[in-house]
Amino acid sequence: KGYAIAIGISGVGTFIGTLLAPLLIQRFHRARSSRMVAFVAVVACASAGFVATRLTVLAMAFCVAISMQVLRVFADSVVQKSVDDRAIGRAYAAYDVASNAVFLVGGLTVLAVRSAAPRVPSTMWFVVAALGFLLLMLHSWTSDRPAREVHRAC
Repeated sequence: KGYAIAIGISGVGTFIGTLLAPLLIQRFHRARSSRMVAFVAVVACASAGFVATRLTVLAMAFCVAISMQVLRVFADSVVQKSVDDRAIGRAYAAYDVASNAVFLVGGLTVLAVRSAAPRVPSTMWFVVAALGFLLLMLHSWTSDRPAREVHRAC
């Protein structure tokens, strides 16, 4: 039951992130918005690490889902704007595989540490570290880089 609630809340966060991304770009620009949503996600993870209750973990899932979706929308727009049509498929594939791989490795790391030390509340810091790394990687895709650099990466 708890996992279903977390997945549902993450889905709502993802939907809200999709709606929020264009508003953030209009108001704050993409680079500033990326840093803001990354900061919100890291603070949410740290809060859940300090006070690991069901409510804080669900709030963390909601905030992280919003942040991840906003960053994905930003990355999509940068790729679409910056990459030549002949290479756009490879660019989408590259950042999609990279972001999913980092997300998976972060999750597996947390599960491994959590199962090795189930009573240690500091294991939530691994969530913060994994999420921070993921958000930095996604932020590099959402920064304003010239098209030739993005094209060269493909």
